[in-house]
Amino acid sequence: MSRRVTIDPNKPWFIYDTAGDWFGTKLGNYIFDPRGDYIAFVMGENYDVYTTSGEWIGSLYHDGR
Repeated sequence: MSRRVTIDPNKPWFIYDTAGDWFGTKLGNYIFDPRGDYIAFVMGENYDVYTTSGEWIGSLYHDGR
């Protein structure tokens, strides 16, 4: 049974790659890289992630990946 992800939109959500390196930060529905550049946005109940040009690239998991 999978656990439902709940991300508080009022707090930063840190995103890591599988190796554990910090990839970016989600603020509201936007994702910024470590330099602070806007790189993606998040939509929907499954936290689907899209590039700034609208291409789907994956979903956020409860562990920040």
